[in-house]
Amino acid sequence: MLCVSLLCPARSLYNNIKAPSQLQPMATYYLFKDGIEPKWEDPKNTHGGSWNCTAPRGPNGKQVLDSWWLHSVSVLGAQHAL
Repeated sequence: MLCVSLLCPARSLYNNIKAPSQLQPMATYYLFKDGIEPKWEDPKNTHGGSWNCTAPRGPNGKQVLDSWWLHSVSVLGAQHAL
């Protein structure tokens, strides 16, 4: 489990875990706020959700996937800063 710093959440997350292109097929990342148990049974996760994406296959599919990941993590960091 990785705790993301309040100062630079997006950068910390992006720099300290593997890029999606380096993971095995069907691998999953789970992100939870501090103080919420990393399990669906936690009452604070009642209205939780998930994001799924399918990267294009082809010569630049892994680059596209990593780009999507960078943008997603950047949005999470921007939302946290508000």
